[in-house]
Amino acid sequence: VVLDELEKGIMSNALKIGEYLKSELSKIQNEFPNIILELRGRGLMQGIVVNGEALAFVTSLLSRGVIANSTAGNVIRLLPPLTITKADVDEFTGHFREVLAA
Repeated sequence: VVLDELEKGIMSNALKIGEYLKSELSKIQNEFPNIILELRGRGLMQGIVVNGEALAFVTSLLSRGVIANSTAGNVIRLLPPLTITKADVDEFTGHFREVLAA
């Protein structure tokens, strides 16, 4: 099954959507520069350095059905599946903006 998915272009999708995710996160960083201090990562694996404890953001995201992780105290880690779609990223960024605004 894994080889079948690789042949279907899952890696090219991951690269394309990873760039889109990073672009959308940059827009959000520009909207909330006092909260998002730095963006780190490569492809779909992204780290968002926040001003404060990341756990509060992660908990709020989880209450909205979004799974994220906190690392190093102030880093929100995103590690979505390789099959993620642009619509999934849009859904996440909508929830993330709401969490940051709150």
